[in-house]
Amino acid sequence: MEGMHHDLIFRFIEMQALILSPICPHLCEHIWGLIGKKGSIMKASWPTVSEVDEVLIRSSEYLMDSAHDFRLRVKNIAQPQKQKKGMPPPQKPTHGTIYVAKTFPPWQSTILSKLKQMYQANNGTFPENKEIVNQLKTIDTLKKYMKKVMPFVQQSKENVAVNGMRALDLELDFDEKKVLEDNLEYLTQTVDLEGLEVKFSEEGDAKVKEECCPGKPYSTYYTQPSVSVTMVNPQPGSGFFSFSLPIMQHDTLPKITHRMCKQERTIKNPNKVTLYYYDNPELGPRSMPRYDQPTAGKTSVPMNGIFNIDVNNKIVTMTQNGSSKSIGTQLVYIIE
Repeated sequence: MEGMHHDLIFRFIEMQALILSPICPHLCEHIWGLIGKKGSIMKASWPTVSEVDEVLIRSSEYLMDSAHDFRLRVKNIAQPQKQKKGMPPPQKPTHGTIYVAKTFPPWQSTILSKLKQMYQANNGTFPENKEIVNQLKTIDTLKKYMKKVMPFVQQSKENVAVNGMRALDLELDFDEKKVLEDNLEYLTQTVDLEGLEVKFSEEGDAKVKEECCPGKPYSTYYTQPSVSVTMVNPQPGSGFFSFSLPIMQHDTLPKITHRMCKQERTIKNPNKVTLYYYDNPELGPRSMPRYDQPTAGKTSVPMNGIFNIDVNNKIVTMTQNGSSKSIGTQLVYIIE
């Protein structure tokens, strides 16, 4: 069950079997035995409910909402709604950076603090927008942001209606950078990119600092240069075909095999893929293949091999233990 948490899945099955046992006793008894439980399910204790971790739930909702926003942003970049005629389609991003903010921009912090004061002074409700505007426009630090003030106020009021007064807090009650970093592998897969990194907004440009705020990460994306090589499978009758695969700077064996699985759906498990390069990258691809010895004249790509590319000359090399080896234009892959 690659990609799924074994213990979590079996815990779910166990709980469902216990809950359904009064209704479907024979089926649940059978499932109870399949998951390795001893004795009868009729003698098992009813599931107990632990205290709900509200902070964990909010961090989970934050992760799901952020992943949705990231997918939409990547889609809009790769498939823009408005594109000039005759222009080539934009390249699909391969990498991205997610920025998170420790604090709100000063003008937003000022508004949130003022809204909280108004809300508490008005017996748990917001005053009319006209009164809010009159109070906010007297604050000097907000004068150059007045076009943005009321849209932000309206958004904040809507957040309060959904999430309560904590929507006006200046800090989150969980570490959003840690939440994103702990789930970086999931985010990379769901956004369909080669790599993601998480940084604080202070490391970004002026736009990042302006757009990013606690609970609302800001993401940027780019396409990393690559050189394409032909992947060849010499196994007779295997059903695996040749295809072109991009190789990027500082690629490793795991990165390449995972990219192969993502691009070619017939290749299911990257751990069952072994890569080979030709001992002679010039003559090797031109030699008659030997189906009885498909790896003859080839050397397996080591786990510590680092690939390097020369984009201008379309050259791929591999470095291992300080020595460099030319790869040529083809790599061979074997599926166990």
